Amino acid sequence: MKILFVIISLFISGLLAAQYTSGFQQEYFYGNLPAAKTEALGKADAAIGGTVASSFFNSAGLGGIEYQEIYLSQSAPFYILKNSNYWYAGYARRIIPRIVAAFSVNNFAIGKTTFDVNIGDTRYPVTKGLSSNYALSVAGTPLKGLYIGLNFNLFRWKLFDDVKAATTFHIDGGLHYKLNLKDLEKLRHHLQFGASLNNFVVSKITWQAPDGNEATNELPMIGRFALAYMFGSDINLPAAGQGQLDFTFTFEYAATFNSDYFNSYHFGFETILYEVLVFRIGYFRQTKDDLGNEVNYDYIRDFTYGFGAIVPLNKITNAKVPLAIFLDYCSLKPPSTSDLSSLKASVGRIPNLRTFTLRVAWTIPNKMISQSSL
Repeated sequence: MKILFVIISLFISGLLAAQYTSGFQQEYFYGNLPAAKTEALGKADAAIGGTVASSFFNSAGLGGIEYQEIYLSQSAPFYILKNSNYWYAGYARRIIPRIVAAFSVNNFAIGKTTFDVNIGDTRYPVTKGLSSNYALSVAGTPLKGLYIGLNFNLFRWKLFDDVKAATTFHIDGGLHYKLNLKDLEKLRHHLQFGASLNNFVVSKITWQAPDGNEATNELPMIGRFALAYMFGSDINLPAAGQGQLDFTFTFEYAATFNSDYFNSYHFGFETILYEVLVFRIGYFRQTKDDLGNEVNYDYIRDFTYGFGAIVPLNKITNAKVPLAIFLDYCSLKPPSTSDLSSLKASVGRIPNLRTFTLRVAWTIPNKMISQSSL
């Protein structure tokens, strides 16, 4: 994995010269995420997968979906954009034993704002502020335990009520591999590897002002390289009886290849008790542009946490209702981007980023036993 990362880094560095403008669409690509679970795990997901939202981080992660699922998530606000709102919706299905397909929509609305945007040498007040992405995703397994995935994305950005939204097309790719380890006497465990490259075609988007002025920028090309170790054992507690105790530890490194900034590393830890209660903690650190101002930090970092609950109807009803419901939540204080002591009077307290996720997953029917799964 390390050798692969070095080769890709050298190749891309030779082609690009930091064409992504730091901060452009950071609220969509680096801000609110479509999963409370991922937010709580230090924003790491590339090696975990198993949900529709996994395709946002690594398209190959779709391969971990057993049969089909519906996914809904809502997250708000983004820093001082107190009226902003982000929602995500997706559906995935294993159409044949070796292939999973999905469709998803991301929507980030700034809401009422007094911000303006620079186009050419003129600044224009933003009257709309809406970023949307429509993705068709597919993941297939050529070898047992290995998935390869692609996202085909249509990205739209609307800034002004009376101007048509800017659009562009971009493609993401990813790999996901599960390595089964020999079970020990009281321990079952395995490793998962993930690698993805979002916007590997280096798409650009051109937007227009009300008076016809235009500006163009590249979307970020983001590479993610990750490892997850999953282990668990059976336990027997006096009041609860026999059940499972499972753990996940993950590490992820992310690099924005067409920028000098937005490089980051992420750690996450999750424990699931009796396949019902879920607790998560994490940490991340990401570089950023300080814009030459000594008040601004050149990185953001923070500890993260969250929790979830699982309603395993398939087990409660002895498979008569073949689905499970997953509920996840986190409420996190936004990491500091600068010394805000001089701004507190005018800005006030920045509200927590709150993310809710509902996921409904159907178990695989007997007539479609997967030949390979994550």
